Amino acid sequence: MSVHFLNIVLFGYTVLGNIGGGSFGQVKVATSIKHYKHVAIKILDRRRMSSTEAKYFLERELAILRILRHPNIVQVYEIIAMPTGKVFIVMEAAKTDLAKKLKRVANIPENQAKKWFSQLVSAMVYMHEKDIVHRDIKCENVLLTVDNQVKFTDFGLSDFSLGFPMLTQCGTFHYLAPEILMGVPYNAKKSDVWSLGVLLFVMLTGRLPFRTCRPKDLLRLQHRTLDYPWWLDIGRSCRDLLSKMLEVNPNKRPSMAMVCLGQSQVS
Repeated sequence: MSVHFLNIVLFGYTVLGNIGGGSFGQVKVATSIKHYKHVAIKILDRRRMSSTEAKYFLERELAILRILRHPNIVQVYEIIAMPTGKVFIVMEAAKTDLAKKLKRVANIPENQAKKWFSQLVSAMVYMHEKDIVHRDIKCENVLLTVDNQVKFTDFGLSDFSLGFPMLTQCGTFHYLAPEILMGVPYNAKKSDVWSLGVLLFVMLTGRLPFRTCRPKDLLRLQHRTLDYPWWLDIGRSCRDLLSKMLEVNPNKRPSMAMVCLGQSQVS
């Protein structure tokens, strides 16, 4: 039995197996004596991190998780920090995630996509009002619960932002906003809007809006008009909202609060 398993059993959790990996850590599923349910446990090890990673990513993630309380953000039950350097983040477990769901279905029907998108926008407005940015919005970081709700997870790249330009380039390639690809200072709240727009497009169509593995090509494709599959009947209001969220110029891109107002018109 590994040290991970031994440590966590002492606190009333029995690890059953792996769920996957997140930013800077592994995620496992476990049974809980305390909560009488299955939980997800993100396991981090300070000793395997550089001093920069420990200070600017781990400590920041823990600080953010202690703040966030929203029905569409994964609930954290407790954070256990060990003298050995290991940190266990105990969270609610979900049925699956959006990426796995999309592997089983061609796309998410528009009515369902609107409901889930509305929940995600609500969570992001809440975060931005607290000056917290996610910076890694993608299908893999959206959990689906047994009662068919969506919740954001994995805040390993999240940060506090007052709207001032940020310099650290991070995120997942196909979801990166143009300004991040260009390497210029960026407003992370506006880049969150872009990434959420990409996620909405993926939900509706089952595919990425910009499909390439080369940064220069991705930047070029981002300047083009969105190309929707001809066989899908996506409403005009949805297309209009996507065109605004995927506006290349961040100064013309709406804030998350404006997206919230806009998406109410397509509900």
